[in-house]
Amino acid sequence: MLKRILSILAAMLLVFALAAPALANSTLPPTLSVKTEGLPEGAELFLASADGKETVKGLGVNGTYSFDFVDHHDGLPTLIIRTGDSEHTFEVTDVMLSFGASLTYAEGEPELTAQSSNVFRLVLTNMILTLVLEFIVLLLFGYRKGRTFLIFLIANLLTQALYNTLLVLAPFDYNFLIELLVAEAVIIIVEGLIYSLTVAVTEKKQSPRREHSRGRAWGYAITANLVSMVIGTIISLIVWPLL
Repeated sequence: MLKRILSILAAMLLVFALAAPALANSTLPPTLSVKTEGLPEGAELFLASADGKETVKGLGVNGTYSFDFVDHHDGLPTLIIRTGDSEHTFEVTDVMLSFGASLTYAEGEPELTAQSSNVFRLVLTNMILTLVLEFIVLLLFGYRKGRTFLIFLIANLLTQALYNTLLVLAPFDYNFLIELLVAEAVIIIVEGLIYSLTVAVTEKKQSPRREHSRGRAWGYAITANLVSMVIGTIISLIVWPLL
């Protein structure tokens, strides 16, 4: 059973590794998503790159506008709203690029704010998905002791807190995927060390509260994180638009 699980995970890792370069070099998805409320009739929204080399017009569907740059640009872009003879500009933040923005008109004046209310739900969704998926793998690897479950929970809350902080704070650009892969590798190493030192049975550490070998502990850390990275990402892409 364990060999079969490892074979399946190895195949998933190979598929992800082959797809990663294409994802890293592909055109970014919509750079910015803006939900509008009270937008004057005839208003047009544009997104200008920080270097001034590219300006794209927003595509509006049901009051939500999306923007997509063709080329990569450093720096934060500027949102431009044109209504008749007036023009308003707003600097877009990293949070807006990651989670979207809301544009509302109050007394004829526009106000642009980040959809920060979604951040907590997104982080919570990521953490719950990770805990569920990695706990299932924990059971498949034959871990059954309450102490192991407690260490698993503490280790995941620690690493997921750091991982999701990076997810929120890191700018969504061409380096984003690389940063996440590096973070995932660091998490595997940290969790592997934690499990091998606190859960595994060794010649020096023999206790009825410990179980299995250090090799299995490392195998679990690698497998669990690959599962949560691949399957969790697929599920998140489905769930995130609904939040």
